[in-house]
Amino acid sequence: RNGEVPLRTRDGGASWKRLASVSGIERYINAAAYSWSGKTLALSGVRTQTFIWISKDDGDTWVDESGDYTAMTGGIDQWFENTLFVSSLGQGISAKTFPEA
Repeated sequence: RNGEVPLRTRDGGASWKRLASVSGIERYINAAAYSWSGKTLALSGVRTQTFIWISKDDGDTWVDESGDYTAMTGGIDQWFENTLFVSSLGQGISAKTFPEA
C-alpha cells in the first residue's frame, strides 16, 4: 500500500476504511506511530521538508507540529512514554513531549 491512503479499523479488524483526513498527502507519508498509551497518533512525511502531524482522535483531525523543523529528510523515530523523537537522518534528533499522549 505504499503511496496510498492508510487504512483504519474501528471494529478490531473486521472492516477497514481509508483514512480520508490524509488523502492528498498519502504519497509523502513515510511513518506513523501510536504513543505508548495509544491515545496519540503521530504521522510524518517529506514534502519539500519534513512534516510532523499529531492526532488525538485516531486520525479524524490533525495538528501540524512541524514548527520550525526544517530537515529535508527524516521523520518519526520513536515514542518514549509521552515524548516523540524525530530524526533528521544526519542533522540530529529532536523531541517533543505531549501531555497525556
